[in-house]
Amino acid sequence: MNSKALSKFDRVLRCFTPAQPRWTVTDIARHMDMPVSTLHGIMADMVEMDFLSFSAQSKEYGVGFRYMEMGALHANNFELNNIAVGIMHELVFRLDYLVGLSVMYKGWMYVSTTVLPLRSTRGLKYIGPRLPAHMSAGGMAILSRLSDELVRRYCGLDWEGAMIPPPRLEELEGALEAARRYGYARSRSGAPSEIPANIAVPVFGRNGQVIAAIVIVGHDEGLPAEKFDYLVEKLTFSANEISMRCGHISQAHSYV
Repeated sequence: MNSKALSKFDRVLRCFTPAQPRWTVTDIARHMDMPVSTLHGIMADMVEMDFLSFSAQSKEYGVGFRYMEMGALHANNFELNNIAVGIMHELVFRLDYLVGLSVMYKGWMYVSTTVLPLRSTRGLKYIGPRLPAHMSAGGMAILSRLSDELVRRYCGLDWEGAMIPPPRLEELEGALEAARRYGYARSRSGAPSEIPANIAVPVFGRNGQVIAAIVIVGHDEGLPAEKFDYLVEKLTFSANEISMRCGHISQAHSYV
């Protein structure tokens, strides 16, 4: 398979998200601005290799067993997950909120593992690609610990090609400075403007570089304001514990 074919393969897989897990070939062709005839052959091959599934009844494609198998294999063998998961379970037990561990790769945030509270009605843990970093609490927590040069480079990524509005550095600077000052980042999702839906704290590695973010995920109505300081305290303690287990000793976090 040549590089052009691999690029198309990758673009197809990136279309499948929690928000839109199923597509018809026509809809994907329109989304990718690609001829249906070309895309149909690619997706037929992906079905043959079990990276996609196809419903003859609905004419829709979904993620195949091979793709899910590879994701589970990565999650189960990702060293950072193995270090963090016990601490995350303790945090969920104390707080009764979903807790996730997010990493950034080429500007995109990936949820590498999650731990659900016992009261959760969700059937499955969410693992996989999430959002561009500037559109998530975990991403902003990580961006706040990068150098100014790396943040500028992030803002210059090809978000237009990814159909994502490009972030403006001047619009991020205030939020990034607040995240540095307070040690956490927050996002609101569908919650009222004064109530955060998610809180994230950065995790550091052996050389002081930021390697991940641990995130408390609230409900649509947001996290309770009266518990906010307590949630930040417990989340920060857990992030520090993960960092120390990753070899981070100095409290003077260096920037990469």
